[in-house]
Amino acid sequence: MQKAALLDVNGKWTNKYANDIKLAGVTVDQFPEVANRKYLASYVGKHPAGVTYYFWDGRVKQCTFTPEGELLNAFWWAKDFLNRNTSLWSDVDFSAGSDPHFESHSDPRNKVAQ
Repeated sequence: MQKAALLDVNGKWTNKYANDIKLAGVTVDQFPEVANRKYLASYVGKHPAGVTYYFWDGRVKQCTFTPEGELLNAFWWAKDFLNRNTSLWSDVDFSAGSDPHFESHSDPRNKVAQ
């Protein structure tokens, strides 16, 4: 497995695209989508199970990790997927992106409300 450089020395998750001006924001899932409680417990206080990066041009990269921060899987969504599913913008944390106050980009959540 590939080791992801997403945990700092204090075990906190860091945004690997933090300095990318194309990053709009992220969604973070602390726990994987499984029913096994023992497996879920292994993520308590550890690296998030999933991080999805949303970019201003509509690209989306979804990543899954072990509790230790090892990259399990990463893939890019089809470029037009986000355009066809604009409601996904409502869950995005824009404070982790390059333009959290929408000074250079329009707020994509406004498309959802229309």
